[in-house]
Amino acid sequence: MRFSVILLLLLIPIVSAVDFPVLNDFVTDQADIISPEYEQQITSLAKQIEQETTVEIAVVTVQSLEGLSKEDYSMQLFEKYGIGKKDVDNGLLVLVSMDEREYRVEVGYGLEGLIPDASKVTLGTRILEPNFKEGEFGKGIYEMLIAVQGILNGEEEVLSQYRSSYLQQSRSFFSSWIYWLFLISIISSIFNKKGQKNRFMFIPLFLPGSRWNGGSGGFGSSGFGGFGGGLGGGGGFGGNF
Repeated sequence: MRFSVILLLLLIPIVSAVDFPVLNDFVTDQADIISPEYEQQITSLAKQIEQETTVEIAVVTVQSLEGLSKEDYSMQLFEKYGIGKKDVDNGLLVLVSMDEREYRVEVGYGLEGLIPDASKVTLGTRILEPNFKEGEFGKGIYEMLIAVQGILNGEEEVLSQYRSSYLQQSRSFFSSWIYWLFLISIISSIFNKKGQKNRFMFIPLFLPGSRWNGGSGGFGSSGFGGFGGGLGGGGGFGGNF
């Protein structure tokens, strides 16, 4: 009996828990790659954005993803600390890992329409990656958050560039065979339902540019007061540097 128990214990795989950093502020620079000057600027900007729009931002740098993909790590970290307002889910996480040389921007459901996956072109490829490749992590994150602030506040100068990149990706999708195959399948399914009343499904297309009005409250002038219990799952984007 004792031998059977020992054998069973040996067969159970040992799962090592991921040692996630503790988020005590808008910026958690565990990898020590953001200069004090830029850390202060990013913190002040994140606080300002939260006060203006209620959107909660967390910037986290780590040395390693500890065997997880950047998508899994960012999602688990997002959910662990509840970034964003509860029931509004307007959180945004910027994650940078040095060993893997990867980054991930994760957003809550409430920001999915304003910062969709297509944001990688404007915010990732054009801002984060060039700066990260030069070792300018603080500068890259700060400039990206400036652009995010413009998107949330509906600033036309920022939105004109943002929409341009978004529309370029939209055109490439609509001209692809995937779009036409999808369209044909929808039409076929409608005509195949003989004797049934057709129901039209309206699929909203959210283009960035509307001012964010979700949620209420804020951290106030006292600074960081913890995250509000928001959920992730709104998508995002990532890449290498």
